[in-house]
Order: sequence, then structure tokens, then C-alpha cells
Amino acid sequence: MFPKRPGRPLPRTTLVIPVIEEQAVINREVVESGRVRLSKTVHEREEMLEIPLQHEEVLVERVPVNQFVADGAPTPGLRYDGDTTIIPVLREVVVTRLLVVEEIRVTKRTQTTTLTQPIMLRHEEIHVARNSADGAGPAAAPGTAPIQ
Repeated sequence: MFPKRPGRPLPRTTLVIPVIEEQAVINREVVESGRVRLSKTVHEREEMLEIPLQHEEVLVERVPVNQFVADGAPTPGLRYDGDTTIIPVLREVVVTRLLVVEEIRVTKRTQTTTLTQPIMLRHEEIHVARNSADGAGPAAAPGTAPIQ
């Protein structure tokens, strides 16, 4: 401070205080730290594969009946007996009575068989080798085990 002088006012002085601000500038730079070499090996193996196959067989039988249809009875039609479809075969005779000559019986059966067929299966194995940035050769790094 200034010393006081009697009777005289103090001179006015302006005090300048600089304000300083710091700023950070961040840059990114790509730096190679190493290289990775991947190699893939394909292995093949043959396996026998069992494939279930289905097919249907139809058995057709002709069964002689030779019975007249009773007077006034309805004409026999198609009917089922379990897996068997029965189809009556009719013939008119001169007497005008219906005679069941034969029945045709159709039965369906499903058969299952197994087919064994060779097929080729493949699987891949990946090997990872890391090299350091200085080119000193492969660097031991985690994850170099084969990937399956």
C-alpha cells in the first residue's frame, strides 16, 4: 500500500490482473503394437448315418362272397374294418336280385426300415499366432490355442 500523506488524496491506480485459462488438446494416433496371423485347417471324417425310412404297402385281396342281397335291403356300400377298406362288387342277375359276387379288401400297412449311408462331416480349427510390433517373432499371448 501507499503511505498516507496528510491532506492529500491517494492517487488512483489501476491494478491489472491477468486471467489465465489452460486448455487440453487430445489427439489420437494409431500405433501398431503387433500383428496377428490366423490360419484355418479343415478336417474331414466319414461317419455312417442311419436314416429311418417309411413306406406304405397296400395289400389287395379278392374274397368270393356269392350271396344275394335280401329283398328290400339297402345296397351294400363301401365300409371299413379297422385298417381295411371293403368295397363290394355287385352284379345284377336276371331274377333282379342283387348278388354280391366278391369283396375287394384293401389294407394299408406302414413299414419302417433303416438305411445306413456314409456321409462326410467337416469341422474347422483356427490357429492364432501373434507377432510383436518390433518384428521379434511370435509373442506368447493368451488365446493362441486352437479355436474349434
